[in-house]
Amino acid sequence: MRDIASRLFIVIVLAGGTTHLLGWFTLAASAIPVGDAVIVLRSNGPKAVAYGIHGATAAVMLAISALLLIASTTRSGGRSSLKRPAIQQRGQGAARCSPHL
Repeated sequence: MRDIASRLFIVIVLAGGTTHLLGWFTLAASAIPVGDAVIVLRSNGPKAVAYGIHGATAAVMLAISALLLIASTTRSGGRSSLKRPAIQQRGQGAARCSPHL
């Protein structure tokens, strides 16, 4: 079930997000296979499973997240591709408070 939910999160981020957001999401999600590898090793499971399956999955996810983050930074000219709200000038678009009430 966790794998299905993780894939749904990725589809949602792909549909509505940016490559920068997807890169950070994938980087955070790479903790899951690292945790799985630690669990297998601590329970005296086969090292081939810990490193070959979970470790390889974590390595691929880290590589993909690095590529996504590099691509989003390169495309935006070194700036983050996340849009930040514009700062309103004082008195424009905001209600003015009169100091003499």
